[in-house]
Amino acid sequence: MKKNVRVILISLAAAVLVLSVLGVTMILAQRSEAAKDPIATPEMTPDIPVATPTPSPTPTLSPEEVALQELREKQATEADFLLLVNPWNQVPLDYEPEVESIWVDWQYDIELDARCEEALMNMYHDCQTAGGQPFITSAYRTYWTQYDLYENKIIRCVEEDGVSEADAPTVAAESVAIPGTSEHELGLAFDIIDLVYTELDDAQMETFTQQWLMEHCWEYGFILRYPSGTSDITGIIFEPWHYRYVGKIAAEAIHERGITLEEYLTLIYPDGEYNNAENSKKVVLDDTYTARKAEQWNGTYTGEKESEDTAQDVVPEETAPEEPAESEESLPSEDVPDDMNPTDSVEELPDSAAEG
Repeated sequence: MKKNVRVILISLAAAVLVLSVLGVTMILAQRSEAAKDPIATPEMTPDIPVATPTPSPTPTLSPEEVALQELREKQATEADFLLLVNPWNQVPLDYEPEVESIWVDWQYDIELDARCEEALMNMYHDCQTAGGQPFITSAYRTYWTQYDLYENKIIRCVEEDGVSEADAPTVAAESVAIPGTSEHELGLAFDIIDLVYTELDDAQMETFTQQWLMEHCWEYGFILRYPSGTSDITGIIFEPWHYRYVGKIAAEAIHERGITLEEYLTLIYPDGEYNNAENSKKVVLDDTYTARKAEQWNGTYTGEKESEDTAQDVVPEETAPEEPAESEESLPSEDVPDDMNPTDSVEELPDSAAEG
């Protein structure tokens, strides 16, 4: 029995010894392999500074650019008064002024866009208080009033001035605005003269009334629409009696800069966000436009466009709607010259009164 135990112990000791030898051998072998093929250690390289991009400088606006930017923001509140109408730009078909009739000094009545009534009357009465004698010879006109004025001028060019029928429409347009291109159709334009001097010519600017109006009209939101020396821009000759309401913001800016409405619109809307006079082709009497105006007059206009051939037959010239007759009660006092009565028939209106 003792002999068997001893044999077992000797066997276990031998096994432990063999395992220990094998373990040591494996460890030595691994270390030998590691020595032959050491793991590469990455070299430490010095930090290379990375350049930080310099931010682009914010553009600095000049004082003039800042002021212009502020003006554009303010002008947005009165943009409705800036509609451009001239030989290159027609009154939009869907434009409808807020027309109302008012009495002036209880002597005569005029029609105008109600939005400028207070400004016009304040300017008118302040001019009187200053010593002027203003008289409004022309205010709002419908398309058809302007149509008759233009057609009558064509006839007179042929019959009285000897102009050929082919050239008469062009010649007539030099002094009477083609229908659809008159500011009077907006209800925001007014021809104002001095009762001391009633001629519609350049001498009108020498009267006290015009001197006062030209100096102060901007304070009420008006501008002298066609200043001297600007006909190449406005398309209209110098008219020292034609005033246009544009609102106080635009009127002050135009006055300070000494520019026209066309130039102001280019300044405020440099990217063509507004109508401008850069078109090379002037408006001509358009049968399609006239037909649409006739539909408006008759209450049948839907805003849909027809072909030009169809439109030409809608309203022949001889059947264009006539303006309702003015009542005798609207005649001005006896002190007002007959040829300056704003309620006269279109045949009796001076040529210049139909301008613009």
